[in-house]
Amino acid sequence: MQPILDTSLWIILLLVLVLPLLIVGALNLFMRKRGGVSAIWCGILILLFGGIAALLIILYKVSG
Repeated sequence: MQPILDTSLWIILLLVLVLPLLIVGALNLFMRKRGGVSAIWCGILILLFGGIAALLIILYKVSG
């Protein structure tokens, strides 16, 4: 049985979900005195990284 996604693609998908949470958490930590950043930024970053990951996956499938 063939795997659906390569290991590198799973890593990309994991980064799409984890990296925005880490970035927003770090921004909240560093900007605590100003009130932090809102949770909407996490959603924006997830959409941004999701679009980048989708583009990379499409290019990976087309090239291979």
